[in-house]
Amino acid sequence: MPIEDKKDSWTKDIDKDVLAALPQTEIERQSSVSFSPFIPTGEILTHSFIRIIYQLIAKEKQYIQDLDTIESVFVKPLRAAKPSIFPEGELEEFVDDVFGNILDLRECNRRLLEVLYVRQREQGPIIQRIGDIFLGAAVEFRLAYPACIGHHMVAERRLNEEKEKNSNFRFFLEVRSTTS
Repeated sequence: MPIEDKKDSWTKDIDKDVLAALPQTEIERQSSVSFSPFIPTGEILTHSFIRIIYQLIAKEKQYIQDLDTIESVFVKPLRAAKPSIFPEGELEEFVDDVFGNILDLRECNRRLLEVLYVRQREQGPIIQRIGDIFLGAAVEFRLAYPACIGHHMVAERRLNEEKEKNSNFRFFLEVRSTTS
């Protein structure tokens, strides 16, 4: 069956009103995933799963880079500021209140990413399974993430209070926002 016929067979099962509302890019995306000429029909789910795993690894890497950015753009410069932006003895309390345990989170996720990379090297290019990796990571995550999530409101409140009362901190944020 030619490729176009396969695309047509996908679209013939879709309600015409729904199909009419879909952008052409979505129709093409659905068609390319479901009916790639390089993937036998029986392997469609495997292909989709592989794409999801690779996207997951890429997103995990990006998340760690985002946490690195928070440290390099905000935490380290706050600690290195001369003169200090905060009165004597308040800086570390502020960093703990606002940034909490994000460095712990970063380390948890770095370990997860490293295990994913190992699996990728062992099984690549097609990774067969990753559920066991996430079960292992869940043990570590269940300690770090609830503390972060539970602390979010405190962090937001402290950040807003400091922005209101500390002009040096407001200026610091303005400068950091334009340089990041």
